Amino acid sequence: MPPILKAFNFKNRYSTKRVGTVDTFKTFHILCEWTVTEPKYFKAIRNCNFLNVRNNIEVEILKRTESDKGRTQLSELFKLMKQYIDDNKLTDDDIPVLVVDFDAHKDNPNFIDEIKAIEAYGIKVFGNSPCFELWLILHIENALNTYILPNKTAIYHNDKISNVHTFTSSLASKILGFNTKYLIKPEILSGIYHAIDQSTELENDLYKLNKDIGTNLQFLIKEILRDERFTNDNN
Repeated sequence: MPPILKAFNFKNRYSTKRVGTVDTFKTFHILCEWTVTEPKYFKAIRNCNFLNVRNNIEVEILKRTESDKGRTQLSELFKLMKQYIDDNKLTDDDIPVLVVDFDAHKDNPNFIDEIKAIEAYGIKVFGNSPCFELWLILHIENALNTYILPNKTAIYHNDKISNVHTFTSSLASKILGFNTKYLIKPEILSGIYHAIDQSTELENDLYKLNKDIGTNLQFLIKEILRDERFTNDNN
């Protein structure tokens, strides 16, 4: 099996210690379920001039090889991350992370057990229900009341409506003005604090994200970004 590679990394660009720092240098190693939208989103954070990564934080986005791009089930991602951990001899200062969609787990009776098995290996799990496009929609001010809650049932079921889109990815593409299956426009990040704030109104318990729309991705973003609002936030 070919090794998982490091696609790119980003870390704090400032030499002086600022508000919201962490005491120990930590590296997040993030493996995304999908190979286009999510990595492009994290790359946009890296290149964004008005978002600052916390001091002593580095983020490695892992690149999927051609042979494993179709491996999207939790169990398969777990195997890939375990391989990466072993190959790279990660330490306690390394934080392995999976970023996944939970729409495929609505009827998975072993969902909680699978999550707990991954967590027991020291891997953090963050994701969205039904999919990453829900997180993108949350970047729009008042998206919760305007777009998400009125379509809550359709978003949760997230039926495929074309060769390219599910209901939620189509809705996100229409709202945001670009095809979220292939593209991330960096200007979407101007609404990242809308996403963080609005996400608190949706389900954010990881063990329940296969049964309701919601996200816990805000907790990962808050760990990465430096913002005085997060200084005393333990989430």
